[in-house]
Amino acid sequence: MEIRREVISYIGGIKDFEKVSPFELVDTLMVRDELEKIISELNSGELRKVEEADNELKSKGKLAHEHLMKIEYKTHKEPKENWWWHVGE
Repeated sequence: MEIRREVISYIGGIKDFEKVSPFELVDTLMVRDELEKIISELNSGELRKVEEADNELKSKGKLAHEHLMKIEYKTHKEPKENWWWHVGE
């Protein structure tokens, strides 16, 4: 089974994000935006992997928020329904 590149990119971006540039976390969250647009097209395996990465991000929410604040990223411009931008606030 082939996994969409967006899913792979999101999973990789969430793993150990605190060890890389905050700009890379922004890129990862932008990938999550793209995934949300195609979420209904994901197969069950891909959806499970996205949910697992979402859960990891939620568990590291405060750390993610602090990492974004290193570059003073203004999450208020992102829609509230895109919770991944607001995790840890």
